[in-house]
Amino acid sequence: DKALLNAMWSQATGGASVAEIEASVPADAYRVRRQLAHWVVEGALEPKQSGGEGEMAGTGPTFSSE
Repeated sequence: DKALLNAMWSQATGGASVAEIEASVPADAYRVRRQLAHWVVEGALEPKQSGGEGEMAGTGPTFSSE
């Protein structure tokens, strides 16, 4: 639905990790990751691998819009 996609887009372009987006929206992980993957494949989002010190392990990449 539109509200879910808007919430996901806002968080993804705001630098949220995949895990943060999954935790904050009322959808299962498959649906969240499938939509994020679609945006990456279409070129709307670009994954940025995090991993600096102090970050939680396993939170996944963050994103930026082009």
